[in-house]
Amino acid sequence: MLFPISYRAKADLNEKSYNATVKAFWLFGIVHFGFVINNTGKKYCLRILGIPVKRYSEKEKHSKKSEDDFKYNVKKETAENTISKDELQTPVKTEGRQGNADNKDKSDIININIQEEDVSEKQKDTTLKKPKDKTKKKIKISEIITKIKDKIKDIYNRIKEGFQNLDNLRKKVARYKKILTANRTKEAYRFAKKYVLKILKHIRPKKVRGNLRIGFEYPDETGKAIGYIAVIFGMFNINPKHFRINADFENKVMEGNIKAKGTVTVGIAGYYILRLYWNKKLRSVIRKLS
Repeated sequence: MLFPISYRAKADLNEKSYNATVKAFWLFGIVHFGFVINNTGKKYCLRILGIPVKRYSEKEKHSKKSEDDFKYNVKKETAENTISKDELQTPVKTEGRQGNADNKDKSDIININIQEEDVSEKQKDTTLKKPKDKTKKKIKISEIITKIKDKIKDIYNRIKEGFQNLDNLRKKVARYKKILTANRTKEAYRFAKKYVLKILKHIRPKKVRGNLRIGFEYPDETGKAIGYIAVIFGMFNINPKHFRINADFENKVMEGNIKAKGTVTVGIAGYYILRLYWNKKLRSVIRKLS
């Protein structure tokens, strides 16, 4: 726990591709961890005494999936081809001419009877058509009235919900304001800030080298990004002479490379994290905010 972990990081970035590697060593390389990520996938490997214990590669996973999909598609196509051949080989039954002639005579007689029934039904419909039209108009008017009532109710409910949401939002803002302005919260903030800065100072890389050319679509966005980078440089104590930033206010671009080295002692970092976790004031503030 008190023996430091050494780490090295390297990253290359351009418009077409990116590649980043991280390597960590513990106990003079007895335990080794490597992680690689690029535009084709990611992989990592944990080794103890040079023997791989845990390994993962996204490329191999995708290749296995593609092979399984290919085999499944081949089986599916062969099954569909066999079904189509079986359908083509089924014989079609035919009927005789006499049966067709008898069926035609029967259908003609049925059609004549149907036409006579249609004529009689049309005569009946003409007598009942006028009262039915009046009832249809009354039904339409009642439907329109019910639709208007439903819309008015819907608008009223929406307005009511909107006022309720505004009232709930006002109560939440007042509650959070009361929590954040309390003395207990201020003390918890000062304590958390102290130990978070200690953690960042402990894990930050001791050596950083590289260069970065950066530019966004709008010049103001590029200026904001340069300001954020300057804050990060101050937090991690990065020398601008060793890491150069070239701002491009005319073109949209992001390319460069970076190399970093550092050490982390798990015991010290764990001690700082436990101090944060076991602080009663900080835990109570987080509980209230959540």
